[in-house]
Amino acid sequence: NELLSPPLNNYIDSYYANNFANQTRDLKIVVAAASPISTLASPPTLKSCLKRTKTAEKERTSISFEPRSIFFEKVSAGTSEEVDEFIEENPEFNLRCCMVTGLNALHHAAISSNVSTLRGLLRHAELATFINEIDQAGWTPLHYAANADSLDIVQILVENGANIDYRDEENKRPIDVAEDDTIIAYLTRALQIKLSVDKVVCLHAWTAKDT
Repeated sequence: NELLSPPLNNYIDSYYANNFANQTRDLKIVVAAASPISTLASPPTLKSCLKRTKTAEKERTSISFEPRSIFFEKVSAGTSEEVDEFIEENPEFNLRCCMVTGLNALHHAAISSNVSTLRGLLRHAELATFINEIDQAGWTPLHYAANADSLDIVQILVENGANIDYRDEENKRPIDVAEDDTIIAYLTRALQIKLSVDKVVCLHAWTAKDT
């Protein structure tokens, strides 16, 4: 292919140096590859060059996101309505899917302290029973909520059956990874209540056995 004529080359360079400097190289490639300048019926317009350059740029930067990534993004940064809409549009989607690190949807909601999506997720029975699942580090959603200093998330999880006494690979419970005094106090009280209930249950079972 023949080189662009100096006038057209200068015109393009001058315009893009001020507005689209980072695309100048792509523009030259697009125009030069189109046809030798001597065979063109008329010089390519700046508008047509820009359109082709933008199309090429879009093709290079386009990314295809898998449903799982979209779902976790909505759980972390979206609303319960957005999550429900995704679920309705993807009826075959596995709500209990996990990342390679073992993080599931409840983990993501807890990490991002997203009260809206957490409440929405727990309305789905298959996720409500998934509340004590652990990731590769042995952390439940409650561990993450306690560590993130999110009292609202901690309360929601506990009220929905999260195991407050679950220990990770380092033998740490959610209360052991919490730093916020309010959360520590809340979990301390919850542990005391659990201990009292466990004692009553054991006593009742022992009494029933004797009778």
